[in-house]
Amino acid sequence: MTAAIPVGAQVAKETKITRTGSSKNLKIESVKARKANGYLQVQVTLVNVSSRTVEFNYRFRWLDEAGFKLAEESWQPARLFPGQSYDFEGIAGEASATDFSIELNGMN
Repeated sequence: MTAAIPVGAQVAKETKITRTGSSKNLKIESVKARKANGYLQVQVTLVNVSSRTVEFNYRFRWLDEAGFKLAEESWQPARLFPGQSYDFEGIAGEASATDFSIELNGMN
């Protein structure tokens, strides 16, 4: 069973992340979660720690309190230059979402 995310929680950085492709140069700086107007909201900060531009896709998966998948968002493209940080966020489409995972797919 998956535990619900406490309001204003700082979430363990790597436990919610699934990496595919060449995403090793993306360092997770922070993962934060909260309830906003009854919906789970997540904010992630990544940093490109390499000396080259990194292109990747990301998406959120929203889960209920039993760990069942409620929804999966479309892949979103992003590009980070060397040393650049990037904040992205997602908001669950259903109020019953109490947990999440994030997928990162490196393209280069």
